[in-house]
Amino acid sequence: MKLFSKFIIKSFWLPFLGAFLVTWFIFIMQYMWLWIDEFIGKGLDAMTILQFLALLSTTLVPIALPLGILFASIMTFGNLGETSELVAIKSAGISIAKFAKPLFFFIVLITILSFLFNNYVIPQAAMKVIRLQYDIGEKKPTVAIKPGSFLFRH
Repeated sequence: MKLFSKFIIKSFWLPFLGAFLVTWFIFIMQYMWLWIDEFIGKGLDAMTILQFLALLSTTLVPIALPLGILFASIMTFGNLGETSELVAIKSAGISIAKFAKPLFFFIVLITILSFLFNNYVIPQAAMKVIRLQYDIGEKKPTVAIKPGSFLFRH
């Protein structure tokens, strides 16, 4: 592998991991606020809630992954442009397309792994979430009565 191929992948990897984890965490927190009503008053232990959120967070990977790639590529090429490394690469006679080709292949690898994850992991996690959601709903069904359900209207 050429030196600039290692350089571009090395400069992309950490921002990608950071951006992906941050966007994934934001989506997990959004889902947690949607499901918090189901957890309150049921007497659930922390492990059950964490298991539910972990299984549900697998469905958020396909949403957070493109955002992580986008943010990481903007940060990587912005950082390379800010430190004038893109100018040095261009003056060395290497085109930007040739410089970005290893990054393209790296993104294709991420895409293939994402397809496999979406095809095998997410359906299994979705089945487990449905079972766990049913178990949580059956934990204390009297708590599931919504306020105002028994109002008499004349």
